[in-house]
Amino acid sequence: MICDSMRAFHRYAALAPEVWKKLADFFAALTEDTAAGSYELDGPELRVNLVDAKLAPVDTGKYEAHRQFIDIHIPLDGEESILCRPDSCDLKQLGSYSEENDCVFYETAAGINFALDVGYFLLIYPGEPHQPQIGNAGSIRKKLIVKIDKNLMK
Repeated sequence: MICDSMRAFHRYAALAPEVWKKLADFFAALTEDTAAGSYELDGPELRVNLVDAKLAPVDTGKYEAHRQFIDIHIPLDGEESILCRPDSCDLKQLGSYSEENDCVFYETAAGINFALDVGYFLLIYPGEPHQPQIGNAGSIRKKLIVKIDKNLMK
């Protein structure tokens, strides 16, 4: 996991310079009128989902983890908390892994709480369980979820 300011986002370009260039171009073109949806920047291996995320209390959610994709969560308005763990070793798995959705779910448990506000991001590597969209029940927050195939990273 990496949590940092969007002002420092460029510092991580060394991880994948071409990916960061495409993301920077997308961010620069983003306006308040950009419609919610999924935007492919390099086929399905690099995409940005612009979503209206419905927040819920921590005890109503569950952890999710990915095997193939890195997530970057970027709130565009308001605050969202994301509960994270470095691994799933002592979590009870709920159902089986979905290769199609690159997702497996786990029961909720104590974790590290990242309170993300506008101007910050949280990068989550494959295998790191996270429970996004935690906050005041029913609140809606606009956010970006960047999906990067781990094979695009150095």
